[in-house]
Amino acid sequence: MNRGNANSSGQGAKRRYLLVAIGEAGHAFPLIAIGRELVARGHEVGLHTWFRWQEHIEAAGMRFFKAPVFEHPPDQPAPNVHEAAALAARQLSGVIQDFRPDVVVSDVLTLSGTLASELNNVPLVSFVPHFWHATGDDTVPFGSGWAPAHNPIARAFFKRLGRLERRALEFGRDEMNETRRHVGLPAIDRVHGGLSQDLVLVGTLPQLEPPRDWPPHVKVIGPVMWEPPSRPTELPPGDDPLVVIAPSTAQDLQHRMLGASVSGLRDLPVRVLATKNAREPEHPLKPGANTVIVGWVSYSQVMPIADVIVCHGGHGTIMRALTSGTVPVVIPASGDQFENGARLRWAGVGVSVPSRFLSRRTIAAAVEKVLRHPEMTERARQLAAWAADNNGAERAADEIEAFSA
Repeated sequence: MNRGNANSSGQGAKRRYLLVAIGEAGHAFPLIAIGRELVARGHEVGLHTWFRWQEHIEAAGMRFFKAPVFEHPPDQPAPNVHEAAALAARQLSGVIQDFRPDVVVSDVLTLSGTLASELNNVPLVSFVPHFWHATGDDTVPFGSGWAPAHNPIARAFFKRLGRLERRALEFGRDEMNETRRHVGLPAIDRVHGGLSQDLVLVGTLPQLEPPRDWPPHVKVIGPVMWEPPSRPTELPPGDDPLVVIAPSTAQDLQHRMLGASVSGLRDLPVRVLATKNAREPEHPLKPGANTVIVGWVSYSQVMPIADVIVCHGGHGTIMRALTSGTVPVVIPASGDQFENGARLRWAGVGVSVPSRFLSRRTIAAAVEKVLRHPEMTERARQLAAWAADNNGAERAADEIEAFSA
């Protein structure tokens, strides 16, 4: 639903919001979506991120502020993380003093947003573009790949693991305090010190979150998605089920998953649309007559008509699939992709294949499993129906407006 501009939405007068995100697509794109919604409501919006998205940000009516990219020669050590974060925070402080926002909305991984907002005494909203990672004492540890606890023994086990996790979080807090020292801020006692204590927005499907007692300032708003405009994508001809192969843009640089998928699906009664995501494979691909290979694909175009997507399991990719009613087959490569695959598995809405078992046979078997179990597709369609009634960008804008009223 379109709520109109700020003066007609019931949320108050026109405000000025500064959105901050590192430039990776999974972090920048959701904030572009939120910024577009805030602009549509009549607010003035700035977005501090990498230069590569400037054209799209300005075309949406936002003011662009270029974020620093810290690069170093491969034969030299990486810059000190504390010094880099402090430098970014100081630069962002200059942006804040220029733009004078009422609120800063910062991506969870963009520490400069947290530090600079505090340095300039501007209220902070944190945005988390993935599953909620701050687990409780007796809940399933984030990243473990285990299902939620359903009995006292499992909860007791998770509570014991929680004590170990607490030690790691306290180490992270000490690291955070070192960065705070670099910018002249006092030390803090709490863990997860990069998150706002007033409002945190979690951009994911609540149906894939385990039961827990949610902190009152943490709101699960649904997936928040945007992608750059693109030309129509060529599709394989025919009426067989459509399988989209969508490798990560940052992982599996040798395209092992892409090669195994193209080979494994060539003889199945399916149509295959495979994208190289602007990276050439290390070895020649061996597609069948049922396959079309493209350099880039628009997920918003192809997901709604696909039956299965084979991917590494980035949160943005699986959210785009599920909100389109498409079932993911995930081969995790790193980071939270393992957690994402586990969530799909225990929710019964996808298949996760351990990367050590990656082969053309396992890919074919996983796709066949999805096609043999229509209940997975039905669950994905239920999630898509929920997402259609709960637009994540609109709900984020509602919460931000109410916070700044």
